[in-house]
Amino acid sequence: MAADLPPDPPNQLRPAGEPPYDVVMDARVTALEQIAISTKDALNEIKAEMREMRSEIKAEIRELRGETKVETRELRQDIKELRQDQKSDFRLVFGALITAVLGLAALMAHGFKWY
Repeated sequence: MAADLPPDPPNQLRPAGEPPYDVVMDARVTALEQIAISTKDALNEIKAEMREMRSEIKAEIRELRGETKVETRELRQDIKELRQDQKSDFRLVFGALITAVLGLAALMAHGFKWY
């Protein structure tokens, strides 16, 4: 009966308990193991670089937040100063307008000989 079985196709694993696999299979497994090791090393390097990048980005964001807070405070102070300037300018212009109107009224009254 054993003679009736077809021969094993090349590159097919033999059942357990038979002689070791052929040299080609050992070489292929060794190559796969090396690929797995180098892939693991590459992934560890990538993870380390990502951790470093995250910490750098977090530091930059903290710095940017601090700068933004300072600039916002300065901007608010500038706006307060502008509002105070607007108030004083309005009062000055309004006072000048009233003075001009009263002066023109007095001039007109004198011209029409109302007094």
